[in-house]
Amino acid sequence: MPGTLPLMDFSGLVVSMHASALMYLGAIPTPDGETVHDIDLARQSIDMLRVIDEKTRGNLSEDEEKLMQKLLFDLQLAYVNATEREQT
Repeated sequence: MPGTLPLMDFSGLVVSMHASALMYLGAIPTPDGETVHDIDLARQSIDMLRVIDEKTRGNLSEDEEKLMQKLLFDLQLAYVNATEREQT
């Protein structure tokens, strides 16, 4: 349905990428309820967020900067946990 999705802004973009990475880590289900475990795609999503973080440094509002740092920290922790689960 047209108009049902929120307008995209910077925060929406990074939250969407965060959710994609969590989905690839198996931390949240896909829209159809499946669980995905794809460390490579998760790593790629995290790396894309890092690139965005580097390229926007100094140009974000305080709230956007805090959000970016929180999401990156959250993903790094989730990535470490996922890779440790795979090794055991």
